[in-house]
Amino acid sequence: MNWFDRFLYFLAFPIVAIGSILSPLTNDVRIFYGVEYLCWKYLPDFPSNINYFWEIKPIGSHIASYYLVVLTNAFIPFTNHFAQEVFIKTFAVLLAIVACDYFNRNVLKIRYGFLLSFFGIFCGLNLNILQLEWWAVIFSMFSCALFMSGTKWHSYIAGSLLIWVLLFKGTTGCLIISAICVVMILQRNIDWIRGAVGYVVTGLAFYVASQTIWPTLISDIMISPVLSHVGEYDMFGQVYVTAVAMTISMSIYIPVIGLGLVYGAAWLNKHRNDPRALWFIGMWLVPLIVVWIQSESFGYQYYVFVLPAIVSLVLYEKETPVD
Repeated sequence: MNWFDRFLYFLAFPIVAIGSILSPLTNDVRIFYGVEYLCWKYLPDFPSNINYFWEIKPIGSHIASYYLVVLTNAFIPFTNHFAQEVFIKTFAVLLAIVACDYFNRNVLKIRYGFLLSFFGIFCGLNLNILQLEWWAVIFSMFSCALFMSGTKWHSYIAGSLLIWVLLFKGTTGCLIISAICVVMILQRNIDWIRGAVGYVVTGLAFYVASQTIWPTLISDIMISPVLSHVGEYDMFGQVYVTAVAMTISMSIYIPVIGLGLVYGAAWLNKHRNDPRALWFIGMWLVPLIVVWIQSESFGYQYYVFVLPAIVSLVLYEKETPVD
């Protein structure tokens, strides 16, 4: 291990990890957590209680927050808010470490792929961490890695995880297309049939749950865009808001996006006749269209670009010759 590796692993990596752990939860995440704490503490009708209180987010958000509540309160009482937040952020960092390592071993396959993924996820404003876009990126990384693991039954799980990506938040569904594009760019020989089976079976399970356990599941999803004012601007306003917010996000909020966009464009310029170029464009374009339609300017909503940004940087590193 050379001096640069020591700097990255023994200084930069701990600083980023510990810094994230000690950063407080954002108010949004506290609301998600608090709502599910009330369900868990005062309405012990599991699993129906997971969705008894609603804060304009689909069922995936409720399930993730509910199990965070169960796990955290098994070790730390709710009255100790500081310790609970440290525990939750530690869980988030550990989950991201596993996701980044698995993603690098099966998808990126480069020397610094783990660190690139980890820094891409955490080197940005704290407001992104544990937002639903964050969960969706983590699940997308796991899904890509499972598809490309070489084990056929893993494809069932990979497809199943993509339903969760959709159910965290309607707009995070764009990462389903981005994840498929990633796999098609880096490895075409994938067992899509098993993946589709996993996706459909999990989707059907949630549909059955919407008719029995959580009767408001579908109606909640349908009314969320209205309550959150999606598409409230005219076409020019949507373009303006998206352009400004994207520029700020990729330069300040989530720096890896700006880097990925620049080096991704350089890769695309060198591979214009490559059949993978269309998949590469789709990897970026589909999230952009969804963000544009959403027409809001919260920084964390641009977090969906983290996945294509990381992959773009790796493509440039692996395949673009230096002039």
